[in-house]
This record gives sequence, C-alpha cells and structure tokens, in this order.
Amino acid sequence: MLELEKLAEEFPQVKLVSEKRMRNGEARNIGRAGDGRVFCFLEPDDELLSDYFKQVVPILDSHAEFSSIKVGIQF
Repeated sequence: MLELEKLAEEFPQVKLVSEKRMRNGEARNIGRAGDGRVFCFLEPDDELLSDYFKQVVPILDSHAEFSSIKVGIQF
C-alpha cells in the first residue's frame, strides 16, 4: 500500500480508495461513485508498471467508444 500512497501524494489528482475485506463487486461499486475520468482497480497481488497510465490514457482518449480496457495480463 505504501507505493500507492506515494503515488497519491505525488499526483493530487489521484484519489486512492482502499477498503479491506470487500468482494470485487462491492469494491467496483464504490468506484462507480467516483467522478474521475480514468479508474484503475487493483487486486492485492497486482503490479502496476510505472508507465501504465502513459500507455492506457492515450488509447482511451483516441477511442471514445471504449468504456474499459484491460492490458498486459501476465500469469
């Protein structure tokens, strides 16, 4: 969580919402209440690359028909 907290401090436009012991659907419903342009849902074992938003936001900006995007999944 510390890395996410650092990100939120560095970028004031980032709003970090963390709820413990919540099912995925419940957590995503909290996200629906947000007023941001881009939402990113992470699981406890997810890793977010430092340039993730630099890659994803231009794709979303250039394709208004996209409501979501899922990229770079590795197991």
